[in-house]
Amino acid sequence: ESVIGHGKIEFIDDGHKFEALKILMNQYHAEDFKFNTDMMKATTVFKLVVSDMTGKRRNNIH
Repeated sequence: ESVIGHGKIEFIDDGHKFEALKILMNQYHAEDFKFNTDMMKATTVFKLVVSDMTGKRRNNIH
């Protein structure tokens, strides 16, 4: 499965970076992910404001 989104990239400011990273990491970790807040200073977070998107799914039956 894949999704392609088109839109505008917006950078997340330091005041909202922690909350944005929590949302992202909740997608990939079952438990609360512990952030090294010192490393967050060197991390850039951005979001895609979607104007349109497409998706596809392939049946790989052999």
